[in-house]
Amino acid sequence: ILFYFIMTGSKENFLMFEPRVLDKLRFQSKSLSRPAREALFLMAFIFMILALAQPVIKEGEVVVEAKSADILIGIDISDSMKAEDRFPNRLEFAKAKAIELIKQAPHNRIGVLAFAKHDYIVSPLSFDHSSVAFLLSKVQTGNITEKGTRLDSMLSSAISMLAHAKQKNLLLFTDGGDVQDFSQEIALAKENGLRLFIIGVGTEQGSPVRSADGGFVKHEGKILISRLNPQIKVLATQTGCVYIESVLGEDDIKTMLKEIESMTEKSTMKEETIVQYIQLFYYPL
Repeated sequence: ILFYFIMTGSKENFLMFEPRVLDKLRFQSKSLSRPAREALFLMAFIFMILALAQPVIKEGEVVVEAKSADILIGIDISDSMKAEDRFPNRLEFAKAKAIELIKQAPHNRIGVLAFAKHDYIVSPLSFDHSSVAFLLSKVQTGNITEKGTRLDSMLSSAISMLAHAKQKNLLLFTDGGDVQDFSQEIALAKENGLRLFIIGVGTEQGSPVRSADGGFVKHEGKILISRLNPQIKVLATQTGCVYIESVLGEDDIKTMLKEIESMTEKSTMKEETIVQYIQLFYYPL
């Protein structure tokens, strides 16, 4: 409105301004008349509107294939995952790692399975990564009340969830529990074509496990120290896959994702036609 007042120079419209303000707003030009200036400003205004409208010429169409590899995440929620040798504890550390992997795999279908002595589906395989990450963030050790870790039951559930997948990829976040012989689990995975990738969560030095009252879990009067089970790596290597111990940065996640994708033949999930245009906005601009 102020710009309009200045350009039209209407005396009545200027009555609302003080003389000293008008002296600063007005300018004199001997090169162009007022109608010429108004015409130039009007043309500039029109060309700016045309540029903002982004005129284009259709160049053609491109068919893009969206390819995906299915990844099922299995997250250990047994009581040993409450050990604090990873900050703030193993479970929260593992959940943060898993959520970061979901962010870095935008084109993959991802599902989540939580397990301890029993297991349950947190999320089926889905492209809705924000929902998968949200559901994963709510997983707690108390979701399964029975103590212990049973991998064979969890593997059976994973095989069922991945029944229609071209390649069955299961990525486990676990401290390995206290099992020393995984021969039964290895045989079950091989028999059903299940590929086991494992990220070991915890340290060899280990840590006490907090109980519900804030103290530490004891065994025969002594504080129990939960350690990362080194035997868990056999479960991955014997099924032809990869085992990586977790680290504080993102290198473990990035490396694991590369390994999964390099070993997996992606299948085409959908095709999308994208129209390409030649932009013309810079001419009026």
